[in-house]
Amino acid sequence: MMKIISALGLMLVATPALAQTTPADIGGAYVGAHVAWSDRYSDWLDLGVGPLGSHHARGPQVGVQIGYDLDLGPAFIGARASFSPVGQSGNHVDQVFGYSTIYTERQRSDERWRGEAIARLGTRLGRQLVYAKGGLALSRKYYALTGYFGPDVVFAETTDTRSGWVIGAGVERRVSRRVSAFIDYGYADFGRKLENIRCTPRYPNCGSLDPSLVPVVLKESNHRVEFGINYHF
Repeated sequence: MMKIISALGLMLVATPALAQTTPADIGGAYVGAHVAWSDRYSDWLDLGVGPLGSHHARGPQVGVQIGYDLDLGPAFIGARASFSPVGQSGNHVDQVFGYSTIYTERQRSDERWRGEAIARLGTRLGRQLVYAKGGLALSRKYYALTGYFGPDVVFAETTDTRSGWVIGAGVERRVSRRVSAFIDYGYADFGRKLENIRCTPRYPNCGSLDPSLVPVVLKESNHRVEFGINYHF
């Protein structure tokens, strides 16, 4: 991930100015699109049997954003909302039942979509805008238990929208009067939450404490690097 951050940072700093943008322009509304590299961590604790293990889900994402910045002289403050419609899928072998049955049991998590609503606070630095960011992160998740009754067969599943906080920093640079490019890093923490993963109709008595469900405490966090383009009105 550090190689990606360094490469994108050098690309942004080296981008030539196509208009007179010294100092950097600040203020107004914008829309844009971004690509991101995401590293999502998911840790599972079954209240009936104990720790089940953890996994990382890594990969690219694409999305869109909309925002507004208020010019405060050398400084600026702004708000930005972003949305990524597709996330990553990850899984790991169950630490308790993984190899104790005929089939390999696994825990699986899919991110269906990801959204953020953040505030930015920053300042001019030559042609760049350097800023810190923080706010709310939302993530739609699908959780499943697979493999106990057959190869990759889902026997318990649920979906939930997780909320958490996000902090980070970045740099943005105007490459023309209307267009800017940015790169930033954000860390999102979704905390620990009890998820009642329901047994499927085919396997109605799969639970560890309650026959109809598997109570799992899930701890989740996310590292994310974004590179994007904004069009300013």
